Amino acid sequence: MREPWEDLSDQPGAALVEPAISECKDLTLRFLPDGSLWPAAVPASFSCRGLDEVLGDDDAASLLELCLGDLDPQRWAARSLLAHAVSAARSRLPIGDKLSMSYLD
Repeated sequence: MREPWEDLSDQPGAALVEPAISECKDLTLRFLPDGSLWPAAVPASFSCRGLDEVLGDDDAASLLELCLGDLDPQRWAARSLLAHAVSAARSRLPIGDKLSMSYLD
């Protein structure tokens, strides 16, 4: 994902996207002998706080989408791994501060 990123690093939202891309350094893909690319397991320590910020900002989310869209279609596993990792990490985010109690009379 670095090549398209370097061309877009001066665009709105880039300040959020750069650290989010750095978060992904622990996500591993393996090349198989037939040339296909397959994701390895997502590390339990993967944090997507930066990616959450990107997804909450329209400019940054569009920029990330452009970067992912520039990947070769044969590299679909990279997009799949990122989606799986973000989903798993989001399921572990604290939600206690977003909950409220209400009592029925």
